[in-house]
Amino acid sequence: MNQEFDKIFEKHIFPLQRINNFVLGLSGGCDSICLLHLLKSFIEKNQQVEINLLPIIIDHSIRKNSDIEAKKVKKYSENLGFDTKIRKVEQKIPKGNIQNWARLNRRELLIEETQKNNAKLLLAHHYDDQIETLFMRLIYGSGFTGMLGIKSIYLWNNTEIIRPLLKFKKEEILNYVKSNNLFYVEDPSNKNINFERVYSRKLIPLITNEIEKNLEKKLEKISIYSFKLLDLIEKKMKSWIKINVKYYVHGSISIDFNKLKEIYKLSPKFSAFLVGKLISNVGGKHFLPRQRKIMEKLNYVFKNKIKKFTLGNVVLFIKFDKIFLIREIRNVLINEIIEKDRVHYFDKRFLVSSKYGGKIVNSSLFNEKIINLQKCKNFCNYENYINKSLPILKTLEGRLIKPYLNIIEKKNISEFKNLDNDFNLFFVKDINFV
Repeated sequence: MNQEFDKIFEKHIFPLQRINNFVLGLSGGCDSICLLHLLKSFIEKNQQVEINLLPIIIDHSIRKNSDIEAKKVKKYSENLGFDTKIRKVEQKIPKGNIQNWARLNRRELLIEETQKNNAKLLLAHHYDDQIETLFMRLIYGSGFTGMLGIKSIYLWNNTEIIRPLLKFKKEEILNYVKSNNLFYVEDPSNKNINFERVYSRKLIPLITNEIEKNLEKKLEKISIYSFKLLDLIEKKMKSWIKINVKYYVHGSISIDFNKLKEIYKLSPKFSAFLVGKLISNVGGKHFLPRQRKIMEKLNYVFKNKIKKFTLGNVVLFIKFDKIFLIREIRNVLINEIIEKDRVHYFDKRFLVSSKYGGKIVNSSLFNEKIINLQKCKNFCNYENYINKSLPILKTLEGRLIKPYLNIIEKKNISEFKNLDNDFNLFFVKDINFV
């Protein structure tokens, strides 16, 4: 398993004279302990390259004595030679949908640590997790985007997430852990069939034995075909977007009304998918609004029943044969700490760079106008609205600096080079569908 893992993981390592920083989501379970040891082995065999690994343990405080368990895992990881950190979820535990709550909070804390350390995030999802995910999405009638499944490399909140175990089956991981006599902790919730994933995990072997022996391979094929189909659609849509969609430096977007209407007539669902993607880009949300809701609004728009509506933190309005998308003021994340000469992200839609350390603050608190739109026929009525959605930098010395506004494509973030300006905001143009 080590050799196969090394071939997979070495693709993510920079050559000499480049620092490789990684954060590992370490639950202490069989999968993450396996990944921890595989990484340790890889690092020992590649000492000529600088590789920094920071395991992070998330304590959700759901189970009794979870803090004791987290400390045991931390000590184990530190004995292997890694500085290891425990992050505690501070939010109140909900009464329902606990697993989803835990997953979202765990991801947010891991992303936070990853960005703080200018690193990439490693997660221990494996082949069986992929099959379970595809199975659950198939049951719930996910479209081809949902049937893409778990990606081995994915950009989330402008953080690269890598799952180097995705090709390995659970059985292989268990065999590795047992044959090497490795320590790991058992999570009792993994046996609770009241949780959807656990129930699916139990159901899949039954279906395989009684109904469809090739269920796993067929689910995997659906995922592969979904990728191919979406890749083809993406190439066509990028050309369409280039002609019919305009991005603005202040974080807004406009769409050609009539051209979108043509797509809507051909496929309301696909037009809703496209608009949902653009709403997500402007609104700073990772998840698209519900397709049914977008289709309903577009239906009213193209029947001239409404001229303005709000979805996913975004105000959409029609003007001069365009549909404009601007960020709502609510839920804008302010008061983030900024370190000089380091890339940060604002509101999950802007890349931020600064020559000064300080804090991002709300421009409206200081009556600062970041962009003048009074003479802009498209946005003049929303000038105050747009300015309130943009920040200024308050340096450690108390100086206020307005941002220099620009646009960067998501695919070019890895090649980002800082500009000479004191404080920069780059609206991230995300036109990737896969």
